[in-house]
Amino acid sequence: MRSRFEWAAVGRGRWIAGFSAALLLGGCGGSDDPSVGPSARDASARDASVRDVASAAADLAPVEAAAADELAPSADAPRRPVPLAEPGRGIDPGAPLAPTAPVLTPTQQTRRDESAAAAIVDGPRRALELLIATENEFGEHAVLRLDEAWQLLALSDALSEGSGDGAEGTDAAEELRLQAHAALDEADALAADLPGAVVLRSRLLRGQGGPGGPDDQDRDAAACALLRAHLERFPGDAAAHMELGNIAHDAKEWATADTHLSLAAQLDPTNGRARLRATVAKQWLTAQGDAAYTKYVLRRGYRDAARLLPDDDVPLRMMVGLYPSGSPRRMQVLEDVIADNPGAVEARLRLARLCVAADKPDPGRAIALLDEVARLAPENGRVRLDTARVLVAAGRFSAAVSGYIDALSLLDGADRVRASNALDALLHPGDPERGIALELRERACDALVAANPDDGRFGNNAGFWFREQAQDYDTSLRFYRAAVAASPQDQDYACDTGYLYLHHLRDRRERCEALFLAARRLVEEDDATPTRGYWDSLEHLCRYYFEIGRYRDVVVCADLRVGPDVTPNGPPSQSAVAESYRKKAEAKLGGAR
Repeated sequence: MRSRFEWAAVGRGRWIAGFSAALLLGGCGGSDDPSVGPSARDASARDASVRDVASAAADLAPVEAAAADELAPSADAPRRPVPLAEPGRGIDPGAPLAPTAPVLTPTQQTRRDESAAAAIVDGPRRALELLIATENEFGEHAVLRLDEAWQLLALSDALSEGSGDGAEGTDAAEELRLQAHAALDEADALAADLPGAVVLRSRLLRGQGGPGGPDDQDRDAAACALLRAHLERFPGDAAAHMELGNIAHDAKEWATADTHLSLAAQLDPTNGRARLRATVAKQWLTAQGDAAYTKYVLRRGYRDAARLLPDDDVPLRMMVGLYPSGSPRRMQVLEDVIADNPGAVEARLRLARLCVAADKPDPGRAIALLDEVARLAPENGRVRLDTARVLVAAGRFSAAVSGYIDALSLLDGADRVRASNALDALLHPGDPERGIALELRERACDALVAANPDDGRFGNNAGFWFREQAQDYDTSLRFYRAAVAASPQDQDYACDTGYLYLHHLRDRRERCEALFLAARRLVEEDDATPTRGYWDSLEHLCRYYFEIGRYRDVVVCADLRVGPDVTPNGPPSQSAVAESYRKKAEAKLGGAR
């Protein structure tokens, strides 16, 4: 029995690896692309070209104008003869489709399935532990050893991603990568040409730490040479074609990407990612004049990808982008996707946006589509967010506020930020009142504050509205205090809360002093750049100190506030209020003498 691997201590990565997916899709999990597994390079770069060629998304305006995508290459670019009309045709049916693996016993297969599930739930470390325990109990097996190599690479990449520039983390990731090499070599010794082994070896070649590996600039070339040599022996290996196509796609070598990704999609008709990326490559070839794929071919490719990737918006974006803004074909292609998959959520969302943004908006149909989406995906936060956006565009503001509240309870990360900003803008518009009931507004403001405990602007905006519009000073105070708690280093929030005590909660006005002094300390002791909150706090202190008879303090604050000059970091303007209180305070002090 072989010696056990020594693992470096690592934290759980932000993505997981699943070996079964690696065999089917040419990857082992990671990023947003199930066909792309761990890599020493940034996994998110694999879809960069998809984003580069995404449509301008005029169909999202005005709902998603801020998130519009870059223009796609035109499908009507100058055309040349197609060098390979449909890459992938003509593979010898008798050629070996892929390497074959030694058979596992039913118990070993069950344990392997458990490790794959553990990778998804608990991360690659737990999966690795289960695989090693299985070999310890039932003996060595090439397939299990290869699985262990994949999980070691997953651990290495997770550690590299989280280590930043830390030398210790980098060294530990390198050690794990070396262990992955060793496990792969052991698997090869147990059984040559295992399914997925060449993909893993190519990724190790492209990364760091490969024994005898090439220099940085030659790693991609070495990986491609390895994959091509393998494909000469196994021309029907879908995973190897996918990997070679992905490398070419990332390098913007569109002809090579088209050939191998199309082959991967042909060999594995369930691989929607291969179909999507092959069609992106076709569109780039056409845009650059190196091929002449028709819109029909491109639309068919994106439609197939949308059917296979029903939860991915990219195929829909790319397909809609084939047609100019306002074209009825944009709606028709989405209708086709829904016909292919009656449960298609993303297609309905995009179609609803088009209905609202059309030259002749159809909010009724948009709402009907969104009602269908709500039934199909009741716990999907993005669905709630998009629904709220469409309701705003349709003028149903109260319903939109309720939708945003629901979305905030289901979202996190960047989507939560977008939902928060959209709801805040809806609640505090510059236009006339939008008919949002007071109780609903307060509930929405509470939701914003709860969802953003480290961002005081939502509490401050709510506090201002309830102070100025509703004149509900106790509710205003609750939100202002939440703003100060969330952002204690913000001079404006401290000042605004103090102002409420001084001018509106007169029975508690003495509490204003601590807040105004907090704004002063941030500038005078902590060297923060003064903002409006600092200058206004000085002015408000002039009034407060005059009211309670602390006339010398009035003069001190007035001298700081009035200032001899207006400078970029000085008083924003000469303060007549502070000057007036200083004169009155000096008169009191003179009379006292």
